[in-house]
Amino acid sequence: MEKQSVSLYQAKGSTDKEYHCHLDPVEGGWMVYGRNGRRGSALAHQAKTATPLPYAEAKEIYDTLVRSKLKGGYSPDDAGVPYQGTALESAFTGVLPQLLNPIPEERALKLLQDDAWVMQEKDDGHRRMVSVKAPGELVGSKRNGFPVPLPLGVVDDLSGLPAGTILDGEALPGPRLSLFDILELGGRKLHELGFVERHALLSAALGATANVSVSPLYQGTAAKTEAFERIRQQRGEGVVLRKKDATYAHGRPASGGDALKHVFYETSTFVVEQVAKGKRSVHVVVFDASGAKVDMGKVSISSNFEIPPVGALVDVRYLYAHPDGKLHISTYKGVRDDLDISACSAAQLKYKADDAREEGEGDDEESDAAVA
Repeated sequence: MEKQSVSLYQAKGSTDKEYHCHLDPVEGGWMVYGRNGRRGSALAHQAKTATPLPYAEAKEIYDTLVRSKLKGGYSPDDAGVPYQGTALESAFTGVLPQLLNPIPEERALKLLQDDAWVMQEKDDGHRRMVSVKAPGELVGSKRNGFPVPLPLGVVDDLSGLPAGTILDGEALPGPRLSLFDILELGGRKLHELGFVERHALLSAALGATANVSVSPLYQGTAAKTEAFERIRQQRGEGVVLRKKDATYAHGRPASGGDALKHVFYETSTFVVEQVAKGKRSVHVVVFDASGAKVDMGKVSISSNFEIPPVGALVDVRYLYAHPDGKLHISTYKGVRDDLDISACSAAQLKYKADDAREEGEGDDEESDAAVA
């Protein structure tokens, strides 16, 4: 039994991050710690185990954490090239999407009034990049840059595009593909063009088909406001707002940017049913009309909160609940000592048709907690 540590790096677009993980002996056992942040800045420190644990349990948590960071694109090489020096390097496509910083509703409503900004619906699907290697030869990749098969109908509908075309969109049930941006067209790089110009090229390159569509663009206060309220009433995921002249750069800016998102989250109250052993997470439940417990899965507790005890009533923000009992993109908001058990009803939940989350998807929502 010996202490361990690893330093990992990730450089994507304007993002340059470092992550350090430690397995250290303390009085009463072993603890796992993480330190992360922008390279060269003060790093945030977080205990990954709530209490000292036996070595074997702590080592398992340490190994799992390191694997998750490597799988997420960190590299032990200090150059920070995604997956370099790892077993995943050969499979990585190198095609990465632009990620958006979240904004609260107040900011989104102001941008609806600003004619320098345009809006699209934020589709509730899986991020999908499409690279055309040759006419009819297409390669799909996920948000994390790893390949994924494309439905035959989508391939057929895009088979006429020239080699050297890269598209950005969302894979939706059907299966269908909703496209909202284009990075290259026939070998011509479009990254430095303004977004409205790129969207016009995308629309011109693709006719209407059964399996592929181009996400509509809303311009002007009236059109943006009408679409914003309609999408919210229809329980859509949210909206994306971009400056008309916004360029395309993969990765996520440290803050702000010319492309932003606002997600229509819900907040509900749950009962803590169980505290996960050795981890900063709790299992939560609600009650159906008959009074039976409905398990809603686990929720992570960030380091700026105390881990709530069993029986505590807690608020959790989430995008929607799955019928099989889990919360999609959940964020713990704290204990509610002003409510009673009647507040923890299943009737309060916002449900959406179940759609299993794909590996490597959804992680860009982590930073949304900062705007809540």
